[in-house]
Amino acid sequence: MTTLSRRTFALAVEPEEDCSLYARMDGDPHKLIYKPRYNRITGSVFASILLKQMMYWWFNDKIKEQPFYKFDAPCKHDLYRPGDSWQEELGFSRSELESARSKIATKIVTGVSKAAAMETSMVVYWIEPNRLTFYELNLHLI
Repeated sequence: MTTLSRRTFALAVEPEEDCSLYARMDGDPHKLIYKPRYNRITGSVFASILLKQMMYWWFNDKIKEQPFYKFDAPCKHDLYRPGDSWQEELGFSRSELESARSKIATKIVTGVSKAAAMETSMVVYWIEPNRLTFYELNLHLI
């Protein structure tokens, strides 16, 4: 007798001509992975999604665990490219993004030590004079 593990298996069946929304989304290279267990540390679905996406960028082959910049919303900055903002990438409104970020990140401003912020925050971020917002993950707290 064969015993199956508790894993869930999905069978993908491709119809001859599938123009459904699901089919178009399934080929989306910007799929987001939501991990409900992150809610225990973030306290919010939106914060969990944002944290997971920050982890994606943090471990990205090009970046290799270095601070990275990301725009909040579409803008006219010289380095901005369409789709290169949190709001576009995640589909968050401005208030959803700000609320999620406030649950997981500390903004480094004048008078706030990055080292002190890293002791208590999963993510620290700062805005440079050229208006780029950089993010750094604190893996010890995640």
